[in-house]
Amino acid sequence: YPDVVDGAIAASAPIWQLAGTVQRDTLDMQAVAITRGVSAAGGATDQCRDNLRSAWPLLQQVGQTAQGRLLLSESVRSCTTLQTAEDFISWAQGPFFFLAGNALLSPSPPPPRSPLPSPSTQHPAPS
Repeated sequence: YPDVVDGAIAASAPIWQLAGTVQRDTLDMQAVAITRGVSAAGGATDQCRDNLRSAWPLLQQVGQTAQGRLLLSESVRSCTTLQTAEDFISWAQGPFFFLAGNALLSPSPPPPRSPLPSPSTQHPAPS
């Protein structure tokens, strides 16, 4: 049961992704939720989804050079210059995964364009 102890350490742990509970088809639940949210199925357009999918490789390519990382750093007004392309990708993807993770825990996610729930909002355990 070490996986249970690992999950208990963080109150916000993705309990459905502990060792032994993850199946290949559920490993990317958050990525699936994000993709759905930026597509026609989620109230956006499929063009939005396609644009986002196309952006990641381009941003990674720009971040391969020092000049590109400086451009990205200045574009997002980061406090320090990015050291790697992955630094930028990780920073940019963070909010999507945070919001998707919270939406997966909520029994009824807030409608699009509504205020986000407070970080102290208590979500019921998924059933």
